[in-house]
Amino acid sequence: PELAVSYKPRAGCESSMTPDAQSASRFGLRPTHLFSPPEPIEVSMDGPEEAPKSFWWNHCEHHVIRSWPERIATGWWRELPARRDYFRVEVQTGHHFWIFHRLDERGWFIHGVFD
Repeated sequence: PELAVSYKPRAGCESSMTPDAQSASRFGLRPTHLFSPPEPIEVSMDGPEEAPKSFWWNHCEHHVIRSWPERIATGWWRELPARRDYFRVEVQTGHHFWIFHRLDERGWFIHGVFD
C-alpha cells in the first residue's frame, strides 16, 4: 500500500453517490497520513474472521462503529511479500483509521489516519 498511488477528478462525483460512497470519498480510500513503520495495536473482535470491535492505540481504547474491509497482497516478484487484511474503521469519536491484520504473523497494526 505504501507504493500505491492514483489520482482521480473530484468535481461532480458526490451527487450520485450512496452514503457509504460519500463517506469513502470524503475521507479518501487511503489515509492522508501513513505511519512508517506501522504501529502495533491490540484488537478485540467477535470472532477470528470478524471485523474489529475495538482497538487500543495511543493509550486509548477506540470503539469501532463501522468498518470497510480490503485484502492487500503484494506480487510474487516483490522481495518482501505482504498479505494483509485492512480495515478502514470509523470510531465513536468520528475519527477514521486504517488498521490491518498480518496474515503471515497474526499481528495487528495501525497504518494510518484519515483527516
